[in-house]
Amino acid sequence: MKINKQIMYAAVAGVILGGAMGFGSANQRDHASETLVTTKYGKISQQKYYNQIKDSTSAKQLLQAEITKQIVQHKYGHKVSDKMVNESYQNTAAAFGADWDAALKKSSYTEKTFKQQIRDNFEMRIAITENMELSNQDYVARFKTFQPKVTIAQIMLGNEKDAKKVIKQLNAGADFNELVKTESLDMATNSHDGELAPFDNNTKIDTAIKTAAFKLKKGEYSSTPVKGAEGYYVIKMLSNSDKGTWQAHKAELKNLIVDEYIAGEHGAGMKKIIKKLYQAANVDITDKSLKSLETVK
Repeated sequence: MKINKQIMYAAVAGVILGGAMGFGSANQRDHASETLVTTKYGKISQQKYYNQIKDSTSAKQLLQAEITKQIVQHKYGHKVSDKMVNESYQNTAAAFGADWDAALKKSSYTEKTFKQQIRDNFEMRIAITENMELSNQDYVARFKTFQPKVTIAQIMLGNEKDAKKVIKQLNAGADFNELVKTESLDMATNSHDGELAPFDNNTKIDTAIKTAAFKLKKGEYSSTPVKGAEGYYVIKMLSNSDKGTWQAHKAELKNLIVDEYIAGEHGAGMKKIIKKLYQAANVDITDKSLKSLETVK
């Protein structure tokens, strides 16, 4: 699990920028002149610090990120329930198992801050889904690389020689499920005949396994050992649906395109969505030097 450092910085610098954006009243000006740092050589005021950082590219990006976050929370926050957040949190924790607490700590998250990140992601996902404009051509283009979910069973071996031995036994008529029980080193799947959860080309699973699996038809097994990150595999296709037409997978394709928006693969489209949200929110920045950030260019 990796930390989004920009989000972390926003949590700190966003407060400074946000609190400093409206130095209009006497009370606000007094607050701006308050000392932020003291050394034996002098003082640094909050105003001076603000003036020095506000024009940096990173500070401007953070400010726009905070503006966007506020808009999205206001418009779509009511559509994200505690149940959605808690279920997502529990699913992530379950995937890490006993290592979850250590993973949280390593990434500088607490349960509370991680759940907030989940909520933010849900809100942004809804914002994208409800505002992106997709044509039939967009769906057709995404369908070209679309892979319906498949279900496979696997036998994990420690070396290529053992994997070839298993394939030889299968060629001679041996039962795949029996070989899972006697030969496979993967204790996580052995109890259910080596079967993995259904996956597609966007599922986080060993790339070598995915590549080999997508070439198989139902009932077929790999004719050569599959070299993965944790060993050698012999895999068998249990279920591999025909792609059919893009119309039959429209909902799935839309979700995949949203995933790509979130991952930053549709920069122009994402910018169009954010620009639309800004225009509807009547963004007004009181600092004249930052007025250009009121719109998305």
